[in-house]
Amino acid sequence: MTIKPVQNLLHIGRLMLYILVLLSLYLLTKTPLKSESICYWYSTYHILCPMCGGTRSLLNFITFNFYEALGYNPILTLFAYPFTFVLVIEDSIAIIANSFFHKHYTSWLLYLMHLINTRLFCRLLFITLIILYMLWGFLRNFI
Repeated sequence: MTIKPVQNLLHIGRLMLYILVLLSLYLLTKTPLKSESICYWYSTYHILCPMCGGTRSLLNFITFNFYEALGYNPILTLFAYPFTFVLVIEDSIAIIANSFFHKHYTSWLLYLMHLINTRLFCRLLFITLIILYMLWGFLRNFI
């Protein structure tokens, strides 16, 4: 059938996207963005938004300066970046195993995408993220 080559092509395209993102992150580490804030919210209202320091935190995280990354944005450094990197690495392994070695390997990313397609999970995740986002913004500025 023609379905298998198309699926392999889509998987390889996803793997190429991961490689391009990694290359762009590497090139981003060569920029001087580490020193100053470019946040519109902070420059207008002089209050840190929950995402303030996210770019500088990412730059320090991918260059293994974890202490500085925690200083810029601890929520992203402790939760978002490691979770994302683990999912991307695990999905890349699944793509390579399925496409090149013809092994059947299920990715956690595909399982999460299946969970996200359910409405209840989407609503719970959305409400939880909004509550955490607002709580982090309050704690960051007023405590």
